[in-house]
Amino acid sequence: MICRGISPSAAPGKTPEDWRKSFYYHFYEYPGWHFVKRHYGVRTERYKLMHFYHDIDAWELYDLKTDPAEMNNVYGNPDYAEVQEKMTQELKRVQEKCGDSHDRALEIVGQYPHGSLPGWYKGAKTGANKQKR
Repeated sequence: MICRGISPSAAPGKTPEDWRKSFYYHFYEYPGWHFVKRHYGVRTERYKLMHFYHDIDAWELYDLKTDPAEMNNVYGNPDYAEVQEKMTQELKRVQEKCGDSHDRALEIVGQYPHGSLPGWYKGAKTGANKQKR
């Protein structure tokens, strides 16, 4: 889902005045080719907040300055309570701007409960994803 292009709209080396401070993304497909659980999130220069949904309900928050490999989930850590609240508000803001929401995500799950499966996956049993033998 892209609600605004990511290419710069200013001269090289100059940051546009309206340059966004965050980036929203949403992975709808699961299992799909990459087997990444369905989730959506927001990323700023320093932090990344994501919410996994459908068959799990899990939140993750990473401090990309101190943990660039995203190995230490600080969601729920009292030291990051203010950051968590700001990132949650930013997530809601960008979802609204992009016309997305948690309810919309669940609506899509209702339409495509099994997601998509690559043809090579042995468990693939439906439609175009059915493995040929």
